[in-house]
Amino acid sequence: MITNALVEAGVQRADFGFIPFPIETPNRLPSFMPRSIPCFTTIREDWNREKIGLLQACGYEVNVLWERPEKSITGGIIRDDIFRGGGTWRSMVPPATARAVEELRLRDRLIALNKTAGLPRVDQV
Repeated sequence: MITNALVEAGVQRADFGFIPFPIETPNRLPSFMPRSIPCFTTIREDWNREKIGLLQACGYEVNVLWERPEKSITGGIIRDDIFRGGGTWRSMVPPATARAVEELRLRDRLIALNKTAGLPRVDQV
């Protein structure tokens, strides 16, 4: 989904890649990424500042791209709209992501997870 969104946005496939990034166990990070590679991040909440501290403590250079105190779009907002059968979420994600949500039948999966958790059915919310 991320690969398709980046390629659709014009980023060449050869210009990016993905690696495991176990931030929850920072002492493992150098096994996946040399300390000579700079880290880029954004700040929206305290957890972002905590991650910066963890990375710096491991010897990584951290570059903050921007800081915004408020989130206008969140994963929770998007998932809630998908769950409720809305269509607003489509304007909040890249077209490749919208296609993946449909192909993976994410709404059905969210409803099933909700049912397993014993929460009210989507038509009762």
